[in-house]
Amino acid sequence: MNGHADGERTVEVDSVRHWCRLAGSRHGTTPLVIAQGGPGDNLYTFERTIGPLLEAFTTLVYYEQRGCGRSAPHADPDAYSMPLLVTDLEALRGALGFERVIPLGFSFGGELAAEYALAYPGRVERLILQAPSIASPLRTATQLMGFELLAEGDLRQQMRAIARGPGTAEERTARVWERVDTATVDRLLFHNADAARLNRHFWRESRLPNSGTECSSGSQRRQCRCSTSCRRSSRRRWSWPGYTTATWGWKHVETSLRLFSTVVICQHW
Repeated sequence: MNGHADGERTVEVDSVRHWCRLAGSRHGTTPLVIAQGGPGDNLYTFERTIGPLLEAFTTLVYYEQRGCGRSAPHADPDAYSMPLLVTDLEALRGALGFERVIPLGFSFGGELAAEYALAYPGRVERLILQAPSIASPLRTATQLMGFELLAEGDLRQQMRAIARGPGTAEERTARVWERVDTATVDRLLFHNADAARLNRHFWRESRLPNSGTECSSGSQRRQCRCSTSCRRSSRRRWSWPGYTTATWGWKHVETSLRLFSTVVICQHW
């Protein structure tokens, strides 16, 4: 791994300029490749919180997926699927010249990391998943129950009505996200109020859009106060038909991979 230098760079894959940054290369270790959540989020906050702690003892590759953060969008708004993201990640590994990597995925990035490990097991030394959203029924149930328990005042009644109302779990979860306010989201995602405030500070400071969670006002859904006017962005059509972890769940990943895996089931902070 000699010859790898710290710093930002872009890697072009499928006519898209993908942003990444190497750090901690002096350690000469198999790199952790960080896969952010979303889909549509970025790594700005991770770089300024958890990242430096990891850089102290290992090599990191910060990588933002196509159309996210500092990576360019694809000209085709439909060119956003799990197989494409997996192919992008493998192309990035090859372009950077690493024989093997350790994907570290959190939230949606956990799905991408697991899919990559299934597609390219020979390129994965270890696998680290933090709060992965692989188990769809568990994810939706956690959000529906969590918002109902953590909301206050009239909002709690709204959350309860939606959670126990008609529709599939995914449909009810989408309706909850349209109504929930910033304070309740922070209580769900963070045990520590100071960490929640710091996270939102970095979101604002970064000035990076979240291509998966924009609202009609142009601000990020988790930051805006538009409430019922928030909706999924039409600029990116994220599509995950038939991908492995959604269909077969974590048990398939666990039994199919012959490598050391760490799965941390927890909130984001």
